[in-house]
Amino acid sequence: MLYQMNIRMRWRRIALVLVYVAMFGAFVIVSDSQIEKSYYDVANGQPNSSNASAAERHQGAPASLTTMSTAERHQGAPASLTTVSAARSGASRCPVRFPSFVDVRMNNFMWQRVHEMDIFLYAAYYDGRQVATRGQRFVRVLGMKDICALPPMYCQLWYEGERAPHVVKASQQWLWFNCKEAIVPNEYHAIMYTCRLPRRRGAVLPRFVSVAPLPCTPATNALAVSGREPPPGGAAARQDFGVCVKGLNFLDADISERLVEWIEMHRLLGAQKIFFYKYDVTPAMDAVLRHYERVGVVDVTPLTLPGAHPNEPRMRSMFVSNNSWQAWLMEVFVYTDCLYRNINTYRYLAVVDIDEIIVPRRGMTWQTIMAAIRESEPNIDRYASYTFRNEYFLDQFFVAPSDRFPPFMHALQHVNRSAKLSPKGEDIKSFVNTQGALSVHNHWPLQLLPGYEPVTYWVDESVARMQHYRSTCSTVNETACDPSYTGDVVTDTTIWKYAEPLVQNALRATEAVNNILATE
Repeated sequence: MLYQMNIRMRWRRIALVLVYVAMFGAFVIVSDSQIEKSYYDVANGQPNSSNASAAERHQGAPASLTTMSTAERHQGAPASLTTVSAARSGASRCPVRFPSFVDVRMNNFMWQRVHEMDIFLYAAYYDGRQVATRGQRFVRVLGMKDICALPPMYCQLWYEGERAPHVVKASQQWLWFNCKEAIVPNEYHAIMYTCRLPRRRGAVLPRFVSVAPLPCTPATNALAVSGREPPPGGAAARQDFGVCVKGLNFLDADISERLVEWIEMHRLLGAQKIFFYKYDVTPAMDAVLRHYERVGVVDVTPLTLPGAHPNEPRMRSMFVSNNSWQAWLMEVFVYTDCLYRNINTYRYLAVVDIDEIIVPRRGMTWQTIMAAIRESEPNIDRYASYTFRNEYFLDQFFVAPSDRFPPFMHALQHVNRSAKLSPKGEDIKSFVNTQGALSVHNHWPLQLLPGYEPVTYWVDESVARMQHYRSTCSTVNETACDPSYTGDVVTDTTIWKYAEPLVQNALRATEAVNNILATE
């Protein structure tokens, strides 16, 4: 009797367990189906475009980031990390699952770390420039790292609707110095991982990419792949000029009025959009940027330093100001990021600082510069850059303000310059051909795609020059400032041909900025 009771109790326990299992299983099935639907709803709802807005590029940050403002969001964060559990491992030779929220190792809001390595990834872009790459297509992953060794790395390419990644070995290249040859080898260096896409996929692009030290190692990063196929019509479908500006670091020094003049000047020159990267700026400068964002003239991407570098605003500002090599290495990274965001949007990118203006000597716009270049060199498209010599408009050359223009119009007021132009290769700036550059320095492209001339095209100074408005000569060339540049000063009023529309537009924009500040 006791034995029969024990048997019945055991069967009851087994039945109860089965009920619990069934209930839990149903819960898991429902949850996974909801997760999968949520994941693909989010993925399909996000535009996959390299020139998307800041909110669109930041395709699903962790929960702590979703409360940030649109301008503060960044494209590096993986899409829908709280709902990507649907990308589970399945039948595959590489059964790894898509990184979950807790798997991804975020660093300083905008970077993702590769396991325990000092490698920090920022963004991934589709590169379909097939003319230069013979039909091969790639995903380019940009990041920073402070170890010189280049151990093998692998790209895990995540395609929509598939539970396991397609894995390829990544090619790796420094964007500037080889780490071992660098002057400061312990700083973070810009690096690019290139992932070759399988031809059999055709026009289907991966939604995300992870970088890992082994093919089937679960990844600690997941970057949304930005970009799309080149538009039909090729160059004819792209706009003429975009502008790339390195990370703004103006925590205390307010140059908001000069910034208005500079932006309006570039609009007159023919720039369709200006892409700013920003560490920290004064409230007035921030209001200027927000005004021009509202009217669609500028795009602002917040920027932090990777790894262990400081990111408290005051400490970061001091660090960037006092660590020139790290600042320059970040500039190379930023300009290359700006390139890949715009390879399908613009024919050319002007890489300039906010104290520099490339001014045509004849005509009024950058389009007239390119037309003049094409007259002398019909095969101009085989060059990856077009470079302008530098001329200094130093503050010390300033004599007295002109009552013809508002006193805050810095460029219109400073028309005395050094008679000596900087030699070729020194303090120069360029237009970058977006179809030929592989990486971009703050002067010109550093690496080119196959088929492009290995040298830049030097634009004759009778066509255009780069007017450089500084307090003194470049810190790199201070020994040349006296007497080479300061001994012979001439008056050059070329920029006055823009005076009437420039003053009107700047005053109108200044009023709008003041209204923004008055309501805050």
